[in-house]
Amino acid sequence: MISLKELNQLETSEEEKTWRRTEFSHLKDICYLDYTGAGVYSQSQMNQTIEQLKENIFSHPHGNSVLSDFCVSEIDQMRTKILQYFNTDSDHYSVIFTSGATSAIKTVSEYFEFNEGSFIYLTDNHTSVLGMRELVKTNQIYSFSVDDARNMLNEFKESQENVENMRHSNSLFVYPAESNFSGTKYPLSWCNTVHRNHVFKKHFKCSRSNCFVLLDAATYCGSNMLDLKQHQPDFISISFYKMFGYPTGLGALIVKQKSAHVLNKTFYGGGTVKISMANENFHIKKDGLFEKFEDGTVNYLAIISLKYGFDTMEKKRKSFTNAFELSQYTYFYFKQLSYSNGQPLVELYHDTDYGESKYQGNIVNFNLLHKDGTYYGYSEVQNLANLKKIQLRTGCHCNPGSCQRFLGLSDITIKFHFQQGHICGDDKDIIDGKPTGSIRISYGHASNWDDVKYFLSFLNQYFLQQADFVSIGDICLINNQRAESSKGFFLNHSDNINKENKLVSIYIYPVKACGFFKVESKWEVTASGLKFDRQWMIITHSGVPLTQKLEKNLCLVQPNFDITRNIMTLCYKSSGSTVEIGIDNEGLDLCTSKVCSDKITGFDCGNAVANWLDEQLNRKGLRLIRISKRSSKRNINSFSNMGQYLLITLPSIQAQLENLNAIFELENFVNRFRSNFVVSGQFEANAENDWDQVLIETNDGLLSFQVTSQCTRCQYIYIDQETALNTDVPLGIKKFGIYIHNNFTVEDKNKLFIFVGNTFYYKKKRLE
Repeated sequence: MISLKELNQLETSEEEKTWRRTEFSHLKDICYLDYTGAGVYSQSQMNQTIEQLKENIFSHPHGNSVLSDFCVSEIDQMRTKILQYFNTDSDHYSVIFTSGATSAIKTVSEYFEFNEGSFIYLTDNHTSVLGMRELVKTNQIYSFSVDDARNMLNEFKESQENVENMRHSNSLFVYPAESNFSGTKYPLSWCNTVHRNHVFKKHFKCSRSNCFVLLDAATYCGSNMLDLKQHQPDFISISFYKMFGYPTGLGALIVKQKSAHVLNKTFYGGGTVKISMANENFHIKKDGLFEKFEDGTVNYLAIISLKYGFDTMEKKRKSFTNAFELSQYTYFYFKQLSYSNGQPLVELYHDTDYGESKYQGNIVNFNLLHKDGTYYGYSEVQNLANLKKIQLRTGCHCNPGSCQRFLGLSDITIKFHFQQGHICGDDKDIIDGKPTGSIRISYGHASNWDDVKYFLSFLNQYFLQQADFVSIGDICLINNQRAESSKGFFLNHSDNINKENKLVSIYIYPVKACGFFKVESKWEVTASGLKFDRQWMIITHSGVPLTQKLEKNLCLVQPNFDITRNIMTLCYKSSGSTVEIGIDNEGLDLCTSKVCSDKITGFDCGNAVANWLDEQLNRKGLRLIRISKRSSKRNINSFSNMGQYLLITLPSIQAQLENLNAIFELENFVNRFRSNFVVSGQFEANAENDWDQVLIETNDGLLSFQVTSQCTRCQYIYIDQETALNTDVPLGIKKFGIYIHNNFTVEDKNKLFIFVGNTFYYKKKRLE
């Protein structure tokens, strides 16, 4: 085993650095740590793919033309290449192309002929394997724990029964070559011994059944070689984008020829039959295995491009750092990370000691702990990682069994979490002090030591060092000093702010995700919210909204208004450059985009502002659009993600500052939350979470606003909205502020205005 001192001396070779720069230049300054989720395609792979498409024509493979024959030949060559890569041939295995590993698994579940046999699956499996339970044609369904599997299958006891005397039933055991949760590698020898293991067969009531194995190799094949001459599972599911990044939407089910008879194909699609009739229910399927199963037109252009992905894998296999070494280093380093009081920073989830690549793969799974032993939420870690351009994975990683086992979550607890609103893929990371998921990093063919060191530096800087010394921007504070007072923030109303509840600030964000416009005295309220609030949006060349998650410098795009001229001016703070946009949108071209799954129709604001945005943000193809009044089925009239308005309170802001033990300039901290209304008064911090309604004085009496929900905070709060600089400290703020919407009707003939400094009132929720 390599010592920690020796590991610290390891460096990325110049050869590997050159390979990274030339083949993976698109990674640029990204620390990519999610190879289990998706591999990264190389430059030469994509260049060769494009050149092949530019120089050749490939026609529909079901035709009889010369081009069709050429296409079929190329596809057949790829089947051969795939089998060669796995050290086998067409005499022993057949390749069935699918849309991915999940589709391959589904194919087996749909067509495996059990004949009263058993379906057995390891609990450490991908969600897709759990989904097989809904399709398999048997009532004998058993889960197999990791401990039981090791005890039963590692102690091989061969059945004394003659295989030829087996009955007609067939049983299926499904397990992963490598866990996509922890990176544990399960013995490939299980593939060859399961069907002859007497203890296993007796336990699962299939002692007189033919046993078959489906090996999920999607994770394993991303950083390991699977030798099908040495180990011979009956079925193997693989995903090509997990191996080398491109193409997506393509996988394969590799089937042992001797086991193909247990897949009883029923449905047939185009290209899979010798004959079929419309009036009479009669058909005869083709003889070849893949010909029977590949319904319709295969993704032939993607299949043909696979050769260049395999070339990338071959290059990596010949040299450079193994992904296991990187995960091993990370594991050992994690075990050394602790606070000054001895509390470990990292809680690791693993079944091995990372001693040998035979038993452990490229994954490290963990959660982070505070100095007092409580958990950081994985969403908070994700937000910080996003700021530092670190690509990692959080949640349960499509492996409910391992997530539940490692986190110590009972079935009752899992259902309770669901009742509390937690679902797969959300950001509800802590419930009752316990994590609902974890953080996973994984290395791959483009990883090197620089990636490891960058991530470890990130943990040191953002978590360990910040535990005793908090630094935000250029302002530092040690231990328990309090934040500065709020003097000067309340404009001209600081004298009486503690005597009654006041609306102290109004902000609008004319261009979604860009800088704010602070209202000096009054602002109009419309049916869709504050006038001009989030009425414009920047989109990319493909129509995708550009946000600070992708371009944090958007906050430097500062809006201003000249209502008399009907003009909005955008100023880019860094350069001082400006551009004017007419507020009137008549005569402009229509275009569409999406905001939070809603189809939005907008008016393009023209080339002048588009070119200006390209220049200032150093991007290509940006467009500024303004929302149309008829934008969606829900009559959405702004680009706001959630509610019409976001309200925050100064008592809550001040409490957050005190909790952080850090000094922010108060208004700077307020601006990070991008609220519309800031209020203060004689109420406690976080009191707004119990409000049901908010009432604000206007020129026409009180306006009533309905509270809809709390605001779940994203990574925006880590971005200084004045400078676009990142904040080098975890803030620990998951929900802050409340969404409110109009509880009244606005008529065009009667304009309503809200004034800075006006009194506001609130009604609390009724206790049930």
